[in-house]
Amino acid sequence: MKKNFMNKIIKKYTNGEITVVWQPHLCNHSGICFTQLLNVFNPRRRPWVDMTAASTQDIIKTVDDCPTMALSYSWNDQTKNQKSENDRNTQPQTTEIRYLKGGPLMVQGNFDLVDCRGIKLDHGTIISICRCGASKNMPYCDGSHNKINFDQ
Repeated sequence: MKKNFMNKIIKKYTNGEITVVWQPHLCNHSGICFTQLLNVFNPRRRPWVDMTAASTQDIIKTVDDCPTMALSYSWNDQTKNQKSENDRNTQPQTTEIRYLKGGPLMVQGNFDLVDCRGIKLDHGTIISICRCGASKNMPYCDGSHNKINFDQ
């Protein structure tokens, strides 16, 4: 819905315990994955994800910090997926807005995005909002800030 300008490629990587799913069409290149865990998420390497380079918990933490859901994971043991879902449902419902230097505003929580006319554009749990004005998918970030020398 938000980012239909790229092919919807889906890649999967596993370490036996979890499977990480990468959907590049959702990525805005915030860099959180490789700045937090370069030994696993290294864009200069092919394949760029090495699931053997860190613990499962470190990978999960980094994937959970992905601001766009371009990275997600599931446990290979389905009973753990159910437990993880139950744990997420008991978490407090707060919304966080994170300012990324040179990048978008990341909004994570339970929210509605409403335009200047009061029209609801989106209901979500995580999105990235363009700050540079260069996105071709406004108000969402499409990574265009990477082509501009911003230091905001």
